[in-house]
Amino acid sequence: LKYAIITKILQESNVLEYVAIRMFRLSRGNQRLFLYIICLTGAILAAVISDVVVALILVPIIIRICNFLKIKAGTYLLALTIVINIGSIFTPFSSGENIIIAQHFQLDTIYFVTYYWLIALILLFLTILFIDILILRKEPKMEFEQSQLIMEILDPSMVITDKKLFIFNGIAFLSIIISFVIIPEIYVVALIAAMIMVLVNNKRGERPLKEILKEINWEIIFFFIALFVVIGCLQIVGIFDLFQLGALQNFNIYIVCLIILLSVSFLSGILANTPTMLLFLPIIDSLIVDYNFS
Repeated sequence: LKYAIITKILQESNVLEYVAIRMFRLSRGNQRLFLYIICLTGAILAAVISDVVVALILVPIIIRICNFLKIKAGTYLLALTIVINIGSIFTPFSSGENIIIAQHFQLDTIYFVTYYWLIALILLFLTILFIDILILRKEPKMEFEQSQLIMEILDPSMVITDKKLFIFNGIAFLSIIISFVIIPEIYVVALIAAMIMVLVNNKRGERPLKEILKEINWEIIFFFIALFVVIGCLQIVGIFDLFQLGALQNFNIYIVCLIILLSVSFLSGILANTPTMLLFLPIIDSLIVDYNFS
């Protein structure tokens, strides 16, 4: 809930839109540089906020820019879709799944930097390279006049409605990210930050806080709560103990990893990421305890 509140406040004050437009202007009409900036922007934002929010912010901007420039938006949207998922690997607070996993296994930001950043950076580089070589270079070039026009139209200052509130939320956003890296208990940081931002924005914001809170996706939050209850009940009645009696003990650790990877990949395509993650947490716990799987 606290992460949803912070993200919603940042959306309302247009901090994230400002960052996106500012980075888009760096391309200066260069088609390849435009792709690189989209990918880097999407990956960076996805590392600190929800992937859905990143898509909601960037997709409309990309479509508008491509319409003005008379170029296909599909290539850039494809790249954005891939890099958003890659960006979620960078930090333990980038998505609901990462937050739950990090808290369950007591993983901090340093752990993610140590074990995941190299893989994520390689995937990000290869994604940009392949889309550039295989798709973008075969497309027609954008018109120079149109590119200059869109650079003039896209003024980052146009999204700022309350400068003082915008600066406060921007500083708060940066402070939260830095605190997430320094302080292992990220839920405490998020709780305190959400309370402070709620108090300040409720006092100075143009819209009442209750209207902003109504737009938070409460269905998903309560769905997670119910899902935790269901998984807990299954664990109590011993459903996950069946894995202790299964054939996993007959395989070495690499085969077990492959089985889990394939199972998670298959189920996440059917059940979505969060239910699959909650389903496999107690299974991983059983493997850690009974088979020294670490």
